Amino acid sequence: MNSLKSNSLQWKIAVSTFISIMLASLSAILLLSYLLHPYLSLSKADLINYLIVISIGLVFVALLFALRSSKGLTQLVQSLEHITLALPLLSSKKYDEAKLAFSLADKKSQHKEITQLQFSVFQLTSLLEKLDANVHNLFMLKKVNLKVSEILLKTY
Repeated sequence: MNSLKSNSLQWKIAVSTFISIMLASLSAILLLSYLLHPYLSLSKADLINYLIVISIGLVFVALLFALRSSKGLTQLVQSLEHITLALPLLSSKKYDEAKLAFSLADKKSQHKEITQLQFSVFQLTSLLEKLDANVHNLFMLKKVNLKVSEILLKTY
């Protein structure tokens, strides 16, 4: 598994998830403690201790959610990475290598967008391969026609 880099999509989403959960949870705790404090028979020290314990628990839960969302995106990001790294092979006319690289991306992706992208990339690769073959055939035909023309000109 690739390590999480601070500029990667996975890292940004994990951090965003963590911060969102923390802000929502802490806001709820502060609001509930403010609303319920007059009705609780706790001293301020006990209330603060409970809030600290609850906050630590929420940090743990937020970390678990962030890790879960990051792990869930790993396969998606790796599939996109395989596809994007293989695209330059098309401009180099390395169609077989490109198809192999595209096939390394998850074929049974649960993400509709990845499946559509893979299908489109395979279609594009096949189309470029056919066009390249057609251009090569036309070039060879032109070359043969020139040779025939030269031979005909020499004979007359």
